[in-house]
Amino acid sequence: ETIEETPDTIITLTTGKKIIVLEKTVDVVHFVQHYLQELGTIKVAMKPSKLEEL
Repeated sequence: ETIEETPDTIITLTTGKKIIVLEKTVDVVHFVQHYLQELGTIKVAMKPSKLEEL
């Protein structure tokens, strides 16, 4: 998936479907990270370089 802010936040799924959300990009990323942490997959799903940026 990808997320872009132009000024609306648009999430593009792997299927190509686009979803416009009210939240800022940084908030969406935090929501996803929290969800993955709850599942216990955050370290598996993210590249090590991305984890250091958090």
